[in-house]
Amino acid sequence: MRITLQQALVIPILLTSISSCTKSESNISGDNTTLEEEESEESEEQESVPQYVGQTGLIAFSKSCGFLTGGEHEARFVDSFSDCQATCYAALSCESASYLVCQVVYELPEAERLALRDCLETCRIESSFACGDGTTTSSANVCDLEQDCLNGSDEVDCSNHPNTFQCDDGELIWYDFRCDTGTPDCVDGSDEMNCASYENVFVCDDPEQILALDYRCDGGTPDCDDGSDEQGCDNPALAFQCGDGSYTHPSFQCDGSDDCDNGADETGCASLTCPSPELELPER
Repeated sequence: MRITLQQALVIPILLTSISSCTKSESNISGDNTTLEEEESEESEEQESVPQYVGQTGLIAFSKSCGFLTGGEHEARFVDSFSDCQATCYAALSCESASYLVCQVVYELPEAERLALRDCLETCRIESSFACGDGTTTSSANVCDLEQDCLNGSDEVDCSNHPNTFQCDDGELIWYDFRCDTGTPDCVDGSDEMNCASYENVFVCDDPEQILALDYRCDGGTPDCDDGSDEQGCDNPALAFQCGDGSYTHPSFQCDGSDDCDNGADETGCASLTCPSPELELPER
């Protein structure tokens, strides 16, 4: 029987209750269990609760094993994992995890390999979408504008799904295409209408020109004809300050490439290090 992560967290509590009942019955029957033995049993039961949970837990685990050096944007190294998957990997030993960090072929100890396999399978099941015909697909496939279930149930009732934007003519497109200030993606052009109040855009001083917000204070050549997208960028709330009078977009900080001429945007960043000197850590 496969145990879900939720069940794994609850079992120690159930075991403690059962243990308490057993101890009471044992005392009645004359079993003189010592306090030290009882505390030892309770300690063993509590060990089944994961020590590191979720993405933040995987960060803490990686630091404790010496893989991850703390600094700015350390979450970048775990954001590809779900919280469930992160908990699974953080349950490995540091030695086994080191080979995964170094991305080399390595046969994990049998017990860890099976535990990791079952844990990740539990994550897959918990994040799956039931098609209604006995099959499943990843919940990430729901309303992605591609039919993954044979019966098409993953693409039903998607007009209000956060992944999609419904054009005025009823057509569905990716929500990210809404007001991306490019060529209209809706045939009727409705995805590029009324964008001035949209949260992901920057309105130039000339209100007829609207840009994607990523162009605001990106440190490059102005994209607004009037240059307003590169004005007021000495404000740290709007841009990363390089310290030499220049600036760059906040998202460029700790992205692995120097955007400031002096490299300030890549200083003090969290770093992932292969712990085995004989193994080379591939570039990110």
